Order: sequence, then C-alpha cells, then structure tokens
Amino acid sequence: MPLWRARNTSMADDEQKQMTIETVYALPDKQWLLTTHLPYGATIQNAINAPGILDQVPKIDLTRNKVGVFGRVKPLGHGLHEGDRVEFTGRW
Repeated sequence: MPLWRARNTSMADDEQKQMTIETVYALPDKQWLLTTHLPYGATIQNAINAPGILDQVPKIDLTRNKVGVFGRVKPLGHGLHEGDRVEFTGRW
C-alpha cells in the first residue's frame, strides 16, 4: 500500500515550544500521514488546517465525517498533546 508522507512546519515561532502531531487519513488503497509541529495549546482544528490535508483529500467533509485522537471521537476544539494522532472516521 502506498503511503504518502509530508512534513510541514506551521504556526512556527522559534521562540515558542512546539509539539509534534500526526494527521492521518486512510482508504483501503492509499493512506496520508502528515507530521506537523504546532504550538502547545493547539486544537484538532489547528492540526487539520496546518498540513492542508483538506486540500489534499477533498473527500473529507467535516460536516459528515467525525474526527478524533487515537480512534476516540473528539470535537474540533479539543486540545492536543505531544505525539497525538488526529484521525478521520466515517463512510464516503
């Protein structure tokens, strides 16, 4: 299975502490795994916007598809922690 991986630094400020977050979306034949650095206090919404996954995977519809951290559904305003993995769920 092909795995598309990108590294993107967003909301960067060298003087601000950053945490590493992964944003994941998977189909049976293709997966997207984007790693980004966000400031502490960032939310799921910040993680989704930072790597631009919504531009890369137009099938994602946040009005229909749920999002969560490590398989647990969370609201877009949920605060993230170092090493969290943001995942999309739902059928297309």
